[in-house]
Amino acid sequence: MARSENEEAFLRLVAESFGVDQNLIALEQTRDQLDAWDSLNHIMLFMALEREYGVKFSTEDLEEYDSLGQIYTRLNLG
Repeated sequence: MARSENEEAFLRLVAESFGVDQNLIALEQTRDQLDAWDSLNHIMLFMALEREYGVKFSTEDLEEYDSLGQIYTRLNLG
C-alpha cells in the first residue's frame, strides 16, 4: 500500500531525527526494532515533532510511546 503524504512527511522527520535512510523506517516499527532509536534520539524526535506539528508532549508521553505508529496516531495524521 502506498504511503500518504502525511505518512511520508512524518517518516521523513523520523529518519532525519534518527540519522537513517527513510526507506528503513515504517510505522510498524518499535524502539526495540530500530538501533538508531536510543534515548537521545527519542528526545530529539519528540522535540522535532513538537516544532513541526505545533504540539506538546508530556513526560508521560515520552515514556509511553514506543512505536512510530502510536506517535503517528497521537498526531492525528492518519
